[in-house]
Amino acid sequence: MNYLLEGIGNAMKSETLFSKGQKLAANQEFDKAISLYQDALKLKPDYSGLYLHLGRASLGRKKNV
Repeated sequence: MNYLLEGIGNAMKSETLFSKGQKLAANQEFDKAISLYQDALKLKPDYSGLYLHLGRASLGRKKNV
């Protein structure tokens, strides 16, 4: 049962980090967004949408260099 609750907690934390990362990316704070996306992936590595946003943030960072 604790394993199930831990998984739910990780999913919720991952979603929170993802949402914060989206806001940062929208403000072109790509390095901070990338860091949050990577932290979210550590908690929930099967969250496929994060990989897409991580890639977009990486591209955005390269365009601003």
